[in-house]
Amino acid sequence: MIKPMQDDQLIFMISLPRSGSTLLQKILGGHSDIYTRSEPWLMLHPLYALKTEGIQTRYNAKLAADGVQNFLQELPTEDENYYSSRIRDCYLSLYAPYLNASGKGRFLDKTPRYYEIFDELQKTFPRAKFIILYRNPMAVLASMLETWVKGRYEKLKSYKCDLYEGVEFLQRDFTAYTNTHVVRYEELLLNPEAETEALFNFLQLPNQPDCIEYGRQKGERWMYGDPETVYKKSRPDSQHIDAWHRQLAKPEERKLISDYLHGLGETAFARLGYSFKDAAKVIADADQQNGGSPEGGTSLANLLLSDVELIKQVQHSNAKLRNDIAGYKAQLQNMQQQLEGLEAERGSKQARIEELHGEIGTYEAWLSDRDRQIQSRDEQIQARDIQLNERDAQLQERDLQVRYRDEQLKSRDEQLKARDIQVKERDIQLKERDAQLQERDLQVRHRDEQLKSRDEQLKARDEQILARDEQLARRDMAVEARDVLLIEREQKIQASEARLKACDKQIQLLDVQIAERDVELRRGNDDRARLDAELSAFSERLAQSGGELSASRSALVQEQQRVQEFESNLTSVLTATKGLTEHRAYIRPFKKLQAYRGLLSHLNAIRKKHAALLNRLDK
Repeated sequence: MIKPMQDDQLIFMISLPRSGSTLLQKILGGHSDIYTRSEPWLMLHPLYALKTEGIQTRYNAKLAADGVQNFLQELPTEDENYYSSRIRDCYLSLYAPYLNASGKGRFLDKTPRYYEIFDELQKTFPRAKFIILYRNPMAVLASMLETWVKGRYEKLKSYKCDLYEGVEFLQRDFTAYTNTHVVRYEELLLNPEAETEALFNFLQLPNQPDCIEYGRQKGERWMYGDPETVYKKSRPDSQHIDAWHRQLAKPEERKLISDYLHGLGETAFARLGYSFKDAAKVIADADQQNGGSPEGGTSLANLLLSDVELIKQVQHSNAKLRNDIAGYKAQLQNMQQQLEGLEAERGSKQARIEELHGEIGTYEAWLSDRDRQIQSRDEQIQARDIQLNERDAQLQERDLQVRYRDEQLKSRDEQLKARDIQVKERDIQLKERDAQLQERDLQVRHRDEQLKSRDEQLKARDEQILARDEQLARRDMAVEARDVLLIEREQKIQASEARLKACDKQIQLLDVQIAERDVELRRGNDDRARLDAELSAFSERLAQSGGELSASRSALVQEQQRVQEFESNLTSVLTATKGLTEHRAYIRPFKKLQAYRGLLSHLNAIRKKHAALLNRLDK
């Protein structure tokens, strides 16, 4: 009795043809709990029967699909998945005898084109396991060309759905399915141990690494699948990853692979998990190695056209050709009418041509006479040309002289330009210097204005001193002259102070000394008033004592001598002051300083003598 089978014992492997599915099937079939056999194609018929497109039959497949849909919709049952459940039970009963006979627990159905009914399989067998196998689409097409097509490129149209609809299916996101596992052919060849271990974990089966060595196990040769490579090898070989590069050596197949690459596009390649740029570079390198990209030949798009599409294309071409022929006929009739009109016009123009022949004879006679005149003129022109040639030779010699002169002038111009640059630089420096001098002049003018103001103040002060000195006696004339000289000296010293910044400290010291002298002058004035009082008292005493008068006269003589000595001192002071004003500090600073020192020494001598005089007067 056959043991019933459950859908969780089913494993479906889906891929594009020529993706290495037979290799993976051999590896999984080597597990102690997995049975498999040649591609069953069992589920395509019952599940694809509900589709309204993609079926060609002698009966009307669309009417049949509509009839089945109507039948199922009107089934007297509340189970929406009644058809799926019955299909599941029916086809599990077909898988079960093989599984029971093998004594294993899982049945692997490897039918690549189940991508057409993936959603229907998920609905019918919700507890089954699904393995989705990927391979580089370029390698898939190259394997088809090498294994199935073998130069008969028209056979490619049989695999159009695999190359496009199958690739579109593989661009789906399978992470949403918990019962689906993705395997990449390239990773399986590079690291078969890790990939098979992950697969067995997904199938909830114990890991059996010996399955990788599938060639050591006995097995039947299947009807479908890889007919050669799998049976020549005993385990996965990583050399097959880039095996499709060999097909690029053939120009026709390289063109087909290149057309397929650009037909899929970069976005599809990215969704499949492969690099569009890497594939394009491999093809470009093959073009370079084989003398450039292939020209001519049939494109992949034309090869993949179905018979119906070809008929439609031919019908469209025929219709276009008929339209072109009708247009050409209309153009021919139009051209015939134009030709008839041209014939009539030709008759009228023939008569005109005969008239023109007569006119031409007259013109030819005139032209012969004209030719003689021209010949005579040519002889004159030739003589003139000889003269012109001589003149040209002279002009050429003159041109050489002019060119030599131009070169000299150019050299001179360059020198003048260099000189102009130097002059401009000098002008800039002079302008900067003028600006500095103007700024200095402004400062000097400002200081001169200050000095003028100071001079006016000093003049007013001098007037006050002169008014005061007019009240003094004749004996004080020498003192008054001395005061005037001191005032003038002070004015000159202050004027010199404005012009000599380097000697500001000496000028300030001189001002202090002059102020002290003013104080001494005031004290002298006080002493003079006191002396006047004493003189008046002395006169009274003189009237009383004649002896005292003679003594006073001798004292007066001495006083006159002192006054003369004082006048000589004042003269020396004036001389020193004159020397002071003769030198400018910013021109001869050391001579100016020497004049200041001479003036100060004279003033100190006068102050000492005046102090001694005051002491004697006090006594």
